[in-house]
Amino acid sequence: MKKSLALVAILCLFFSLLQAQDTPQISIQGTFKNANGMAIQDGTQQVTFRLYHENSGGSALWEETAAVEVVGGLYSHNLGSVTELNPDIFSSTVYLGIEVSGSELQPRAQLTYSPYTMFVQYAATAGRADNGVPAGTVLPFAGPKTKVPTGYLLCDGRSIVKTEYPDLFNAIGITYGGTSNGATFNLPDYRGIFLRGNDEGRGIDDNRELGSLQQDATAMPENPFTGETDQAGAHIHEGTALGAIAVSGTSTGADFASSDMRWTVVAPSVAGAHTHNVEISGGDSETRPVNMSVNYMIKY
Repeated sequence: MKKSLALVAILCLFFSLLQAQDTPQISIQGTFKNANGMAIQDGTQQVTFRLYHENSGGSALWEETAAVEVVGGLYSHNLGSVTELNPDIFSSTVYLGIEVSGSELQPRAQLTYSPYTMFVQYAATAGRADNGVPAGTVLPFAGPKTKVPTGYLLCDGRSIVKTEYPDLFNAIGITYGGTSNGATFNLPDYRGIFLRGNDEGRGIDDNRELGSLQQDATAMPENPFTGETDQAGAHIHEGTALGAIAVSGTSTGADFASSDMRWTVVAPSVAGAHTHNVEISGGDSETRPVNMSVNYMIKY
């Protein structure tokens, strides 16, 4: 019977990512029959399961051995229940090899849709280290800093240990603080500031380095402001006396009663080129657009 076992069919092949488990498993069911097409005797079989990228030959990417109960020729097993599965295996075509009594049954069975679904789903959950988001990615977070999710750090400028966050250090290095030969590096500090895309030679924001802090500034507006006073205000002009003019004669009317009158001619003084100081009051502590505050977090 040992040499006459044949894998007739895998009746049902699917995966389930059980929420109560830390690692995924693939549930398989199949039938063991002998060379005469009859179901093998009920009992326990030591079966080794292997995964390959080749339909024959090649090296196993994963394997586990388990005691499998066979009833009426039928068996079932959860791949990954003995040895943890690596979801990265399912990024390309995978074949299942089954060894019973020292011989691997042929042909190997190709795993199809469901295991690859596991790769996609597992990559979208906590199964993959990066959750599909590369280290160094900065995201806005609407929650408080105490609820920043696992895998992320608040962008608050703190110093962290390189060996504890190697992927993040590989991504940002000491751009935001630290030394190349030191044990720590700094997170970016995005508290209370707007972010601006690095110029990278475009010419809008020249002479900037990645991660540099730029202080506030106000440019002259393209449409200039104009202003005027609402009234000139009461004022006088001082002058210089130039001399007197004497007038003699007889008045021909009631306005002149004297035959000898004098007028003094005065020339107003010239201020010359000068400026006026204008005092401006009011305004706010900064110039800003309408905005809403969020927390920035960085993937590690």
